[in-house]
Amino acid sequence: MRAIDGGIGAASAVKMLFAGWGKHNAALMLAINAVAEAYGVTDAIRAEWAVSRPDFVSQSESAARGTGPKAWRFEGEMHEIAATFEAAGLPPEFHRGAAEVFRRLASFKDGGADLDRVVATLLGR
Repeated sequence: MRAIDGGIGAASAVKMLFAGWGKHNAALMLAINAVAEAYGVTDAIRAEWAVSRPDFVSQSESAARGTGPKAWRFEGEMHEIAATFEAAGLPPEFHRGAAEVFRRLASFKDGGADLDRVVATLLGR
């Protein structure tokens, strides 16, 4: 436990920002994989990642396995984070988009999320 300076709401803001970064990144990774699949460029983008971001495929696979079963919980949290951004005068759309990604993945609540299945679900296949 850490004391947070800043008055009422400061600890909540830290929580929103911490969750907003990690969970948003997972949603963005999964969405990027889905867009690559939709455009038929999965192999091409993975070839690029092999050079410039060699850990991106494994991080994407980990995001699918780790986030898929919990996505049903994350949708509401992303809306709360969006409201936090909006209250600070910043665009809330980042996290509203993440909320939509997590909404689409709610069917993985009982497990079975791997990258291929997550991508197919995001694309409505």
